[in-house]
Amino acid sequence: MPVTYEYLKEWRKRNPDKVREQNKRYAERNREKLNIKNKKWRDANPDRSKEHRQRHVAKNPDIYRSRDLKRTYGITIEERDAMFKAQGSRCGICRRDEATSWHVDHCHTSLKVRGILCNRCNLGLGYFKDDPRLLRAATSYLFEHKKS
Repeated sequence: MPVTYEYLKEWRKRNPDKVREQNKRYAERNREKLNIKNKKWRDANPDRSKEHRQRHVAKNPDIYRSRDLKRTYGITIEERDAMFKAQGSRCGICRRDEATSWHVDHCHTSLKVRGILCNRCNLGLGYFKDDPRLLRAATSYLFEHKKS
């Protein structure tokens, strides 16, 4: 009995785990070939490629956040969450427990992670270029011009 397209299609529907495993083994054996093929497709279809990536990022935000945390700061999501919990689940500066977004604060020279900050405090440090002298000068300025 010859194998038909319809038969293979049905078999793939009934055996998704086997198909996934076959695809995985094929990808491992042909990584370089697939990379070249995929790059050609992306180069030939930049709009569709961008659209596909955006959909994938939207469907899998944790995968991308995890990868970005590891690549940028050398920490995992679990380590970030533990750090935030150790701070009392509050901003490391203003101590608020609600924010529009939370940011991993780090030294821009050593890249050492310092803590988790709310959006406002993170922007504030950024505007002052993480310079303690500028922050002290700003504090002095505010105290000098404080309304009585």
